[in-house]
Amino acid sequence: MTSVPDVQVRPIELGELDRVNLRCYPERDALGALFALQGTIGFAAWEGDACVGLLHTYRLVLPGVDNSHWPAWNRGWWVKDVLARALDVKGPVLCHACFHVGRTLESAASDEPDPRYFGHGIGTALCRASVEWARERDYTAVLGTGVPDGFIQLARWCGALPWTTYGKQDFETVAFEAPEGELPAWARGECPPEVQQEVMAMCDARRPAGDFRTRLMVRRLKG
Repeated sequence: MTSVPDVQVRPIELGELDRVNLRCYPERDALGALFALQGTIGFAAWEGDACVGLLHTYRLVLPGVDNSHWPAWNRGWWVKDVLARALDVKGPVLCHACFHVGRTLESAASDEPDPRYFGHGIGTALCRASVEWARERDYTAVLGTGVPDGFIQLARWCGALPWTTYGKQDFETVAFEAPEGELPAWARGECPPEVQQEVMAMCDARRPAGDFRTRLMVRRLKG
């Protein structure tokens, strides 16, 4: 169990689903299969009885990649081709799908997270809890998508941690979203206005195209 001020982080249990905002998960009838496969559907941060942060996780067994339990929207750029090409890991791995701090049951109606929970290290605590849980269950590695440093709105939109935050927890970069020198699709306009404003600000600051690429980050737990 990992703690941040007034918040407890732990794996989500089957009996807690009615207390968790399940917006990004598959349909409710698919969640039972996820519990059977991996023992949980992710990690939650609790303030008393209120869920105030989430990390969705999925199990893969490499080198084969079966993501049939994942929602279609989350079968991202790294799940198949990049894993086969860039990652020299075999066995069970725990994949971070998305982080959502402040996504409470009360916020579900507006789909806007509660900003009171930003900036307290809840995302980092969720990440650490997932690594501890995976290590205790003999996983080979933990994988996640690290967004460019300084893109706060992008991180909230994608539900991801900055790659620098992953780096501080001993994750390493093994692949990039776009080829060197190219901007990823989201930075070329396929993003909400608040993220586009960040892109424009970074362009005005003459940050190179490579700084805009998200990264596949890996924390190796064995060998």
